[in-house]
Amino acid sequence: MKKVLFVLVSLLVLTACGDKVNENINEDMATDTTQIIDISDNVIKEERSLEDNETAIMDDYQLLYGAKYKKGDLTEEEERLYLLVRNMLDMKEQLLYKETGQENYKHQKNLIESVIKTGTIYD
Repeated sequence: MKKVLFVLVSLLVLTACGDKVNENINEDMATDTTQIIDISDNVIKEERSLEDNETAIMDDYQLLYGAKYKKGDLTEEEERLYLLVRNMLDMKEQLLYKETGQENYKHQKNLIESVIKTGTIYD
């Protein structure tokens, strides 16, 4: 049920943003990335650990887009987005659970959101 709720919230956010997803970034990838951000935000806000289903979502993201990255099936903008998210997920223990890391998480989140909207790190 939580997974469905995350997907619905992500779709709502992307729908509200409408044309704010860069034309070179697949809508599914943008939705999946937004879901990762939503999970991370909730973990920080609720000061809790990742639940098993949330960890599975993050693992699935890395498997899916990691395979596409290795095959060269991502656009330049999607590669940029994938690498930023991968970096965030690789450091999730430091970013999500330590106060000093949460500032770095906010910065990483801003970069990811910029890539979704503009295709670049800074617009």
